[in-house]
Amino acid sequence: MIKIAESDARALMAAKKYCNDCPEWRVEVCLPTAATTSCGLVDEDGARTQLTIELIFNHSQRTKITTINFSLFKLEMGSRIRVYQLHIKKLRKISIHDLPHEHIGTARYEGLREWVNWGYDDALERFCEQTNIEFVPPVLHPSHFELKP
Repeated sequence: MIKIAESDARALMAAKKYCNDCPEWRVEVCLPTAATTSCGLVDEDGARTQLTIELIFNHSQRTKITTINFSLFKLEMGSRIRVYQLHIKKLRKISIHDLPHEHIGTARYEGLREWVNWGYDDALERFCEQTNIEFVPPVLHPSHFELKP
């Protein structure tokens, strides 16, 4: 796996970015409890940034476990390099390894214990704040259902 230094990752995260018309969530065939979406990002002038996001939301009704994994990647020569990742796993019993955390480049930071209680909206807000991304229009919860005209 190609890695990026924390300082380089923070520099990429500092500039304002936009995710325009993020595709609808799709259910993963190999894991039907998981929904994913991904999209390339543009800068304020509408130019491509070589950055992409991948949002994964997994909630099992059977186990009551929810996993939120929101990532920002840099595309370089056909490879995805992780710039930032927010990982939250909601379990009934939390171990040290399962605590929420963030990756910024090669650095890993423990999240606050209350992050375990976060839902989709809280996690997406944190992701957008950290990465300086604005979704236009906002990306709705994977279980949101809306009738189309």
